[in-house]
Amino acid sequence: MLAATATARARRPDLDGELFDLLESTFLAGSASPAENEVTLRFQQLSAALNAKGVEDTAFYRYTRLVALNEVGGEPSRFGTLPEEFHEHNSSIAQSWPETMLATSTHDTKRSEDVRARLALISEIPDEWADSVRRWSGFADSLGRAQITDRRAEYLLFQTLVGAYPLSVERAMDYMRKALREAKLETSWTAPNDDYETAIGEIIDGLATHEAFQADLKRFVDRLAWPGQVNSLAQTLLKLTCPGVPDIYQGCESWNLSLVDPDNRRAVDFDMMSKLLAESKLRFQNPDAPGLLGEADRSLAKIYLTQRTLAVRSERRDAFGVDAGYRPLLATGTRANHLVAFERGHQIIALVPRLVIGLEAAGGWGSTTLNLPPGDWLDTFTGESWSGTLHLQKALGSFPVALLTSTGKVR
Repeated sequence: MLAATATARARRPDLDGELFDLLESTFLAGSASPAENEVTLRFQQLSAALNAKGVEDTAFYRYTRLVALNEVGGEPSRFGTLPEEFHEHNSSIAQSWPETMLATSTHDTKRSEDVRARLALISEIPDEWADSVRRWSGFADSLGRAQITDRRAEYLLFQTLVGAYPLSVERAMDYMRKALREAKLETSWTAPNDDYETAIGEIIDGLATHEAFQADLKRFVDRLAWPGQVNSLAQTLLKLTCPGVPDIYQGCESWNLSLVDPDNRRAVDFDMMSKLLAESKLRFQNPDAPGLLGEADRSLAKIYLTQRTLAVRSERRDAFGVDAGYRPLLATGTRANHLVAFERGHQIIALVPRLVIGLEAAGGWGSTTLNLPPGDWLDTFTGESWSGTLHLQKALGSFPVALLTSTGKVR
């Protein structure tokens, strides 16, 4: 509190200093009167909303160097977490907050989990991304830029077109209008700048019919399509198996490339979801998991993973309960740093890749291995049985993530 008031004093010398003295004495008092308690309570209620409006609904739309980081509860200055930190965090959660909620998409996320999973890949190919943005900016310039020189907005648009591809003109315009008004730099909800917004709309409309831009955009997105799906599957499996209680936002059981509300509050096609779920169950009865990856556009791989993992959670509740614990598993070999693996309740093991583009560029897992705990382990997704030393090239060669369950047989 003292640091906050000191900062406020420095930034707002026009305000009466006695106001800050009053706030400090009220909030830091060991005991307080009913009136002081009321002030404290109202301050707490107001400060959370102000923080959300100032950070999530303003700053996150202004600072757009990598918008995959600009998420509710996130910290845009932090570019990822080392596996050691990830395991340490999960161990702490298992001990102190084993029933915490794990969410990757909600009604209030700035972009869906699958959009972020794709955009996160940009961090692995910064040079290729920079070259692409320069070309795209040139295409936008060729449309005529008489009324706008807002490169920041343009950069946000390019990330949005990549992350949510394919994105209709209507959805792109609706999103950019909301994002730019939330940023409150050139336009806002209370003082819309019609000329500015019209110019942005003209660029979006022009790029939508610009053959060279569309071809280049598709080429770049195609480069990310497979790694992006792997990222999504890895993220989903972690959410469903890490310490905590997973929350699945409706419609995100399958591939979902929605943006902020109202885009992410569109009606869910439950009939289609039911058909996908039924088909994924049929595929499990006659396992052909590798074939699922060729049907990313139908979302079969993600809904297959979700359905099977939730079934395991139902069948092996002790492996995910408050006493299940959490034990990191470390691989050995030249690609070991690309694996995140852990065991829970001596019954399940989750394995997912990280830095997928780098792994792909290196030629896959190579000779990297993981020593499994004693016993036989069955892969939930492929039906393969493993024991002893697990060769990741074999285990993750047909399906990029794995959920192993103990068969109870110890050799």
